[in-house]
Amino acid sequence: MKHLVALIFSFWLLIPASAALAAPSSKPHAAAPELAQLGSFAVGVTETQWQTAERNLRVVIWYPASLPGAVMRYPGELPAAHGGASIPFSTEALATRDATPIAGRLPTIIFSHGFGSRPERHAWLNENLASKGYIVIAPDHADRAFTQPGAFSEAIVRRAPDIAGVAARALKDPAWAARIDAARLGLVGYSMGGYGALRIAGAAFNKTSATTRFVPPGALDAQLEGGALDRGPLIANLKAMVLLAPWGGQSSIAAFTPAALAKITTPTLFLSGDRDDISGYEDGVGSLFSSMIGANRSFVTFENGGHTFAADALPPEGSGVFMYEEFFEDPVWRKERLHGISQHFITAFLDLNVKGDTTRAPFLALPNGRSAEGVWPQSPGTPSTGAFAAGQPNVTVWRGFQRRWAESLRYRSEAAARP
Repeated sequence: MKHLVALIFSFWLLIPASAALAAPSSKPHAAAPELAQLGSFAVGVTETQWQTAERNLRVVIWYPASLPGAVMRYPGELPAAHGGASIPFSTEALATRDATPIAGRLPTIIFSHGFGSRPERHAWLNENLASKGYIVIAPDHADRAFTQPGAFSEAIVRRAPDIAGVAARALKDPAWAARIDAARLGLVGYSMGGYGALRIAGAAFNKTSATTRFVPPGALDAQLEGGALDRGPLIANLKAMVLLAPWGGQSSIAAFTPAALAKITTPTLFLSGDRDDISGYEDGVGSLFSSMIGANRSFVTFENGGHTFAADALPPEGSGVFMYEEFFEDPVWRKERLHGISQHFITAFLDLNVKGDTTRAPFLALPNGRSAEGVWPQSPGTPSTGAFAAGQPNVTVWRGFQRRWAESLRYRSEAAARP
């Protein structure tokens, strides 16, 4: 298991961009749930370098645009396999580079990628959100290859300060401070990014966690329970948090104590596969969910899904090579379906909690249980094809899903415990 994790992390470091599809990965397929569909805005993207209190970081920003910029693609490179050469590739972008942003202050999301990844590998989500009126700010955490000494310990120490530093820098940046609505902020983290997001939301690290043994003595002291930074959320006005297969909840890691997790009050949406062998499921993501009793929280599970659901799909250049197939794709699920379902739930959750759009609440007011338990009976006046479940008589298919397409999912929602 340890060798598998190391191989995955070192592999991801070599793949900085999103995977190639026939269309931009942010554009959902026809059978995706209702809220996955693109919004009404054109999308721009830009890169910048920001100096935080800790270090200089490359930052990618997606945003709603009023006038297009330069047509572009996201570049990437597959590492050499079986003694061959590395393989360059590029992927479709919905965004145009340096497009003119729309006027006004906008709700803003900070996105933190997984260990060894890059922001562009998640254009499927970040472009999609920008088309719906969000600014998405994604630091490139510049993780070194897992095979390099100290790379993982460096990520453990730096992930949360990177996120907090970029959020603080955004609110002071001459180009972006006037465009960000500082009262409407959200946070999305994948894998190691989810670990960092939990720290940002107010859970200080466990003093006896295995993570403390990975880092130089004293390196985490300020971030530990009782440390200088154990003072609640590290981003003010954090309205919502989305955790995609967050790392650190496994009992063998125990990055956070239940008491620390219980201090989080930010509404949180979890998404995970129940076959995740990197972050764990019941002993992992599920443990985090159960311990966060101070927050309203929801949990979408992909039955038989693995850890890679939040990464882009395999580029055509890697087809037919198991090394590439294994690290990009899921053994059971099509990537386009994973992304469409994720886009749908994340949109509903952020719109409700960050924008305050109460029309999204029904999409999250689902019964705890399996999606397959919903029915769509054949009856006069109730179309069964090409329609989304929206409260039609006798239709119990999950809201926003089409007939036959709410399958192999589980949903759980818990209200915050009140003193």
